[in-house]
Amino acid sequence: MNNMIKQLFANELQEFLLNNPDGLLLDVRQPFEFEEISLKHAKLIPLGELHQRLPEILEYKHKPVIVYCKAGVRSMTACKILEEDGFSNLYNLNEGIIAFY
Repeated sequence: MNNMIKQLFANELQEFLLNNPDGLLLDVRQPFEFEEISLKHAKLIPLGELHQRLPEILEYKHKPVIVYCKAGVRSMTACKILEEDGFSNLYNLNEGIIAFY
């Protein structure tokens, strides 16, 4: 794993968001999953749409971006895609949204 992608754990998320108000919370699950349960203020861009929808989040290229999915696998893939596209402050929410419930 490249050192530009850091792991963030569920118990660290709230404090991290408070300390990084200019960051982005990016949900890469499917819309039906997002409708069932999501984190407050998250932006939904399903993993399969990430490449084509990058312009929507370019303003966060050098700001903290916390990526999450259900269990942490899709979000890690998304982090690698974002890293390849020049995003420099990436966090994968380890264990995903299921860590909260």
